[in-house]
Amino acid sequence: GGFAELNWKAIEGITLTAGGRIDFWRQSSGSRLENKISDGSVLRNDTFPVRNGAVGNFRAGAHAELADGLSLTAVGYSGFRVPTINELYRPFRVGSDITEANPNLKPERLWGLEVGAEWSPTPEFRLDATIFRVWINDAVSNITITTKPGFNPALRAFVPSGGSLRQRRNLNRIEVNGAEAEAAWKVSERFDIAMRYLYTNPKVKRSVDAPALVGNRLAQVALHQGTLSAIWHPTDQWTLKVEGRGVSSQFDDDQNARRLSGYAVLDLYADFMVTDYATLFISAENITNSMIESGASATGLVSLGLPRVISGGLRMRF
Repeated sequence: GGFAELNWKAIEGITLTAGGRIDFWRQSSGSRLENKISDGSVLRNDTFPVRNGAVGNFRAGAHAELADGLSLTAVGYSGFRVPTINELYRPFRVGSDITEANPNLKPERLWGLEVGAEWSPTPEFRLDATIFRVWINDAVSNITITTKPGFNPALRAFVPSGGSLRQRRNLNRIEVNGAEAEAAWKVSERFDIAMRYLYTNPKVKRSVDAPALVGNRLAQVALHQGTLSAIWHPTDQWTLKVEGRGVSSQFDDDQNARRLSGYAVLDLYADFMVTDYATLFISAENITNSMIESGASATGLVSLGLPRVISGGLRMRF
């Protein structure tokens, strides 16, 4: 592949940028072999054809430096993603939920627009805000095929009672609307506060294979995420940090039937620089021992993320 970029300072305080990129991709030697454990006999031995292509993308933007520490930015861009080896060839199973691979997946295509502002009235304070809209064609997603128990001849998979069968497939169009904001305040030479917030609302706009999904939110994407952190350096050797994180509820499936609860956690961290090359540290993640729901199966089994974890050690630099 290759790329080129042009930066042009049109007038004082205004910079225009434009860029283009071309990527060549190729998939080859794909195969899937399954053997019977008891006697080693071959259950399936699939080989997949070579696929390749070329994709061009662009990026164009403008940045304006205004008075009183205010700047504005606008950007338009495109992108693409080739399906991974796992998505193409490797099935997986979690409990009674089976997800089949799909060797016929198309590459994803993306187009996006962003408008943002940054305000820094003093060297100690900065506030950023951005709104964005993204369109994704042929987004790869885990699509529910059936919840009926028994053998599915089309995908050659057996669905247990209470389970589900999914396959990775392309969703024709997804639209993502969102906004993010960040504030940073250097209270003193030794004390800093930062806050970050992200709102993301991805919805299915068109799906030929599964029209019932139109209007649903994408699985495993929370609408709201935020962090609030403070860092204190009481001396040149000590660093103390506290951070709170919050995530709103999200869905674990394409049908928006399995909701994962939101959560809030508190993390603590401290380190002490013994020498220029050695630092002692200790961290406590999820010190409140909050319950973090990371998955939900068709049978109602809920998977949990990390509970309270306390760790420490010696970090060496050479």
